[in-house]
Amino acid sequence: MKKIFFLVITVIITVILISCAGLPKPIEDSDSLITGNFLLDFPDGFFNRPPITIGHGVTLNFINVNTKKGFSVKTADDGYFRFLSNGRDEYLFLSFEYSKESGSHGRYTLSEAPIERKITNSPHKIIYIGHFIYTYAQVERGKTTSKGRGETKYYKYEQSISVESNKKALLEYLQNKQPDSPWLNYEIEDRF
Repeated sequence: MKKIFFLVITVIITVILISCAGLPKPIEDSDSLITGNFLLDFPDGFFNRPPITIGHGVTLNFINVNTKKGFSVKTADDGYFRFLSNGRDEYLFLSFEYSKESGSHGRYTLSEAPIERKITNSPHKIIYIGHFIYTYAQVERGKTTSKGRGETKYYKYEQSISVESNKKALLEYLQNKQPDSPWLNYEIEDRF
């Protein structure tokens, strides 16, 4: 009983800390905030589960074109992501991936999928790279194969991506995330 109590308290504290985590503060006057929204949509069902749109916990892979260094960010807060930039470096949004443990349902994994979208930068701006919706339309349901000691089910999907601008939703997100953020005084530039 004590273990369950401590587990519940730990989860509650973690959720509070994540939800309270603010936006990164600009360090230099030329800094920019690179941001956007990324959702995975499963209109025909998520593997053996009902239809769902996933916005939290998607890993997005980027590379800084100037330094040649790669890095990843995870989506949070209904698919929003962000990272601080010096306002000069260019980036490439390489790919995304998603994995989830689901207790009795096993592990769901979406292998890395390419995006390859260049992000140009501007100093002292919010660089909005768009609202991405990556859709998985189910073509084949749960083909089962046996390997070793267990069974594995494979699902086949047709994939498509759409990108649009929703600066109003972005501004609402930024205002709700941190109403006193200095970023709210910066101009938002579309890069989609």
